[in-house]
Amino acid sequence: MSVLKTAQGIEKLQLDSNLNSSLSNSVQTTVEEELTINKVSMKKLTPGKADDGSVSPPHGGKKRREEEHPSTPIWQTKLESYTYGYDMIGLHKETVDFFDYIKPTMEEAEMRKYVVDSLRHIINQILPSMKMEVFGSYRTDLYLPTSDIDVVLLGECLSPAQKLHMLREGLITRGIAKDDTVRVLDRAVVPIIKFTHRILGVKVDISINQDKGLACVNYIKGFLTKFPNLPKLIFVIKQFLVSRELNEVWHGGLSSYALIAMCISFLQLHADPAARNPESNLGVLLQEFFELYGINFNYERTCIRIKDGGRYIPKSEFTSALDNGQYGHGQPLYSLLTIEDPLTEGNDLGRSSYAMHRVREAFQIAYRRLMSRQKTSKTASVPSPVETMLEMVLKVPDDMHKNRLSCLDCWRKYRGEINRSRARIMPSMPSNPTNLRHVASHIKESARGEPKRNGTTDNKRPLEYGHGDLRNLIEESKNNRKSRNSSEKVRQNAAYGKNRGGTATVSRANSNPSNRKFTAATIDIPMDRKNSSSSR
Repeated sequence: MSVLKTAQGIEKLQLDSNLNSSLSNSVQTTVEEELTINKVSMKKLTPGKADDGSVSPPHGGKKRREEEHPSTPIWQTKLESYTYGYDMIGLHKETVDFFDYIKPTMEEAEMRKYVVDSLRHIINQILPSMKMEVFGSYRTDLYLPTSDIDVVLLGECLSPAQKLHMLREGLITRGIAKDDTVRVLDRAVVPIIKFTHRILGVKVDISINQDKGLACVNYIKGFLTKFPNLPKLIFVIKQFLVSRELNEVWHGGLSSYALIAMCISFLQLHADPAARNPESNLGVLLQEFFELYGINFNYERTCIRIKDGGRYIPKSEFTSALDNGQYGHGQPLYSLLTIEDPLTEGNDLGRSSYAMHRVREAFQIAYRRLMSRQKTSKTASVPSPVETMLEMVLKVPDDMHKNRLSCLDCWRKYRGEINRSRARIMPSMPSNPTNLRHVASHIKESARGEPKRNGTTDNKRPLEYGHGDLRNLIEESKNNRKSRNSSEKVRQNAAYGKNRGGTATVSRANSNPSNRKFTAATIDIPMDRKNSSSSR
């Protein structure tokens, strides 16, 4: 009997060891499969066979060396001969160059500002009782070229879905958006409308009376000032999630607010205080971020808190005062990722990220890929890889890069058309502000629709803002001309002796042409008829 139990124990021990080895082999196989993604160009073919099995003529070693030469990343702005090192210093330099490439340019900020201003003008016409506010990454300057603009409408509203459908019709009829790009999600928990600008291609999301994001803007800006390396880390991980389609909350991905909170907590609780300095190595920080949230972080029991200096708390502490950790329908209150909202009590920023297990696996694979590249780079027999270290963990697709350049080209052309139309509507101001006759005639002709010298009419073109100031200048110039004419007549009458009644209305100073603007306020000075020049 004891022999049988011993044999069963040995068999169970072997089964457990085989199970553990199979699990480790499966993890290693997953990592190896991930390491072979996008490395088709590194595959060595036989001299006589191609990928499709057809016979290809052999070629020399020079052509093969050219094919295996590392490609230049899109974000590399230095000379083509410059290459990044396969260590943490090289990854740091590459991360800085990527940040300089991906951050918003002046033209992109100008383009998005125009979209916001034009949208506000249309909303004031369609929904005059609602007030438009902008929040999210647009306000914090943490948006990618593919990011959308988050807009909220504030005001009394009984039916948000009805307002959104009214707004949809107004956007289409006024030519801001095409019919096929406008979507109204009126059955969602938070009803919104999503559309893309017809010309510039900028995406916009509009919600009603969801003002929680407005308070987060200044709160996040405070951390951006406190941690100078925080924007660089956020941009890299944002693009990391975008390249894997894990950035949309509607599909269970990680929201921007939750990602920013994770990055803030990572820097707050870092063991090395030097990690919060601007001179810290970004390559080391990026690898440690992947290691923390891909391997070491306990998602099942830990909640992230960033307020009051930041710390980790048990999930039970976060959910103790909220319906005993249960929803009204018996569903668990927290998901795999739990992040306490620092501004709204009881709100979990990771509640909607039901695909967080995929995000954790992506972080884990990225960490192992960076580690494997550092190990292979120390081996002299290993050839130089085709990809850089940052290219191993994130991609900037060619269509994204081309779409970014295309949007900028459209904006330059569109901006030129706007400037030319404004120049036709509102002529340049003359050097002498009192000579505004041609400006007055232009405004009258524009209002009547009379033909100009080139034979065109401006009756269909709206008046630009600022014509009220022009009219004020015109009235002022008319008053100045009237006062100048009246004072000129008085001076002439005094000179010719027509005003011999005993008072002189013009002084010697007022007769000076340089002081004619004071002639409207002349002073009557009584004089003796004997001493007057007119009596003599």
